[in-house]
Amino acid sequence: MPEYKILNYIKSCKISLFCSNGFSSSSNQTLTKSIRSESKAVVVGGGIVGLSTLYHLAKKGWSDVLLLERKELTSGSTWHAAGLLPIFNINYTIGQLHKYSVEMYQRLEKETGVDIGFRQCTNLRVACTNDRWDEYMYYKGIADTINVPVNILTKEEVNKLWPICKIDGILGGIQHPDDGYLQPANLAQAFAKASRDLGATIYTQTPVIDINPFYVESERYNCIKINLKNLDSNKNKWLIKTNRGNIITDHVITATGSFARKTAKMMGIQLPVLPVEHHYLVTEQHPILLERKKQGLPELSIFRESDNSWYIREENGGFIVGIYEKGAPACYLEGPSEDSEFELFQPCMERIMPHIERAIDRVPAFGEVGIKTIYNGAIPFTPDGVPIVGPAPGLYNYWLSEGHTFGITAAGGAGWQLAEWIVTGEPNIDMTSLDPRRFGDYASHKWIQLKCEEVSENIFTIHYPNEERSAGRPLLTSPCYERMANLGAVFGSICGWERPNWFVPSETYKLAKEELGIGVDVLLNKNWSNPREENGPIVEKWSFRRSNYFEHVGNEVLNVHKNVGLMDTSYNARLIVKGRNARKWLNSIFTKPLPEEKGKIQQCFLLNKNGCVIAEFTAYEYINDCFYLISSGNSIKYIYLSLRSA
Repeated sequence: MPEYKILNYIKSCKISLFCSNGFSSSSNQTLTKSIRSESKAVVVGGGIVGLSTLYHLAKKGWSDVLLLERKELTSGSTWHAAGLLPIFNINYTIGQLHKYSVEMYQRLEKETGVDIGFRQCTNLRVACTNDRWDEYMYYKGIADTINVPVNILTKEEVNKLWPICKIDGILGGIQHPDDGYLQPANLAQAFAKASRDLGATIYTQTPVIDINPFYVESERYNCIKINLKNLDSNKNKWLIKTNRGNIITDHVITATGSFARKTAKMMGIQLPVLPVEHHYLVTEQHPILLERKKQGLPELSIFRESDNSWYIREENGGFIVGIYEKGAPACYLEGPSEDSEFELFQPCMERIMPHIERAIDRVPAFGEVGIKTIYNGAIPFTPDGVPIVGPAPGLYNYWLSEGHTFGITAAGGAGWQLAEWIVTGEPNIDMTSLDPRRFGDYASHKWIQLKCEEVSENIFTIHYPNEERSAGRPLLTSPCYERMANLGAVFGSICGWERPNWFVPSETYKLAKEELGIGVDVLLNKNWSNPREENGPIVEKWSFRRSNYFEHVGNEVLNVHKNVGLMDTSYNARLIVKGRNARKWLNSIFTKPLPEEKGKIQQCFLLNKNGCVIAEFTAYEYINDCFYLISSGNSIKYIYLSLRSA
């Protein structure tokens, strides 16, 4: 590789950690403003996610709402965000939230008159492998369904959009014409102004010390110790203790970013969220970019080379380059310190240098400038890479909006749906994949750490249908796990449990690797420590096309159809409902009445008040007034709590 200025700069200079958020610090100010003692709802956390939630609650007519921020607005993860607005997401629900955010931010700018710095420069993603191209075509179907415009580009068209990049090895790309970026601090100011205009109140320098349930009886408030089993009572209010006094409220919403686990512990919740370090760097100005601006040429599109895990965009005549590297550690394992504000970590050049070198290979101009700043800040992650938005497990009117890795892009949509959920009782799009109740008690602190680090390093990895990641596994196994493994089981994980996805007949173990579908351009199921080991177990070839499991699963189906099959269902949700009125209650909440004859099985559904399916059940009465329910193992806690609140 040629000697580039940026590489010499990295080697010879100590990189400064730059902190600026657009909000004046007032940590030493005298707190003279009195705090309200009651409110309809209280949002805890003054980043973009919390501000969006406050705004959307006020927009729906709840003007008696307030927000508490421990330091200054945006002083957590928001202040060091790069401000990108990637609509792209394989998750159907998150795609809708991102789409809403990008559209809503532009409306907010007009509504408030606050310049949020939105630049609709578009977003370009290039594909360098056939599987990546398949992923983009798969996504195109999702985008069409939710009305997100996406352009399919040849590599020549990519070069026209990005004339300063090399196109060697590029197969093509996709472009989101509505994408762009904004200034996060400006967006926060717009949300704050709009919320105040609608009657909401914001308190900064107001840390929450504790949150306790209040029990209401005859309009008399009693702060008592309540068994957690009874915290879903509709007689509860909440007492929030702050450094400026106490607040009694009907609803608590936490959007506390890196503090999520600390906040959750106030209510005894083990929240599966951990921040992970993330780097991006800002360069000096480049003559090519300055000349383009002088000529009146449009700003270059945001450029993402996912196959090498980096992105680049223009920034004030220079570049911003962001990286999701392997080995990025989870941070704040026990939570940030109480003094944490506008905090960054020392950059780890060893981890990010391979990505910087690949970015220079693709965009040589990037290597010709020096670095002004390197940011290495905390970004929240969840074990499955999906934010946690919705009701806290088992706590009445306690709501969560945590674990937002792409917080700037998701904040608008998350606030929109959470406000809808709080005010009307249900969201108006399917939020199941974001529901906080999807995680069970199996989510230990160590497992959460391993999974969050795994998600971080796989942000730009190709995400195949039915992919199975290996970190933190095996976690829960049934008594016949070893027996099934010896019979050739290829395992997946569901709700912490290992279950066979399919079986490979033992006689095929001796096939050559070429016959097993192990190619150069595929990722393998990493259920096993060394999937390429000689004479080792067969693993799944992930693909958007017919994978190597197709024939084997077909044979399993045919065999069960002709003969008989045995399936391990240890991972399924099992519940017993018993009592004198059990049948009457179940018939009132299920879509079909249960059979009168004991032992006769009925398949039925539990719906929410909007008529949407919550869960499917196989149910039967096995002794008088005692019913056995079996449901999916995907979200055992979600199913149990949904039944309790039905």
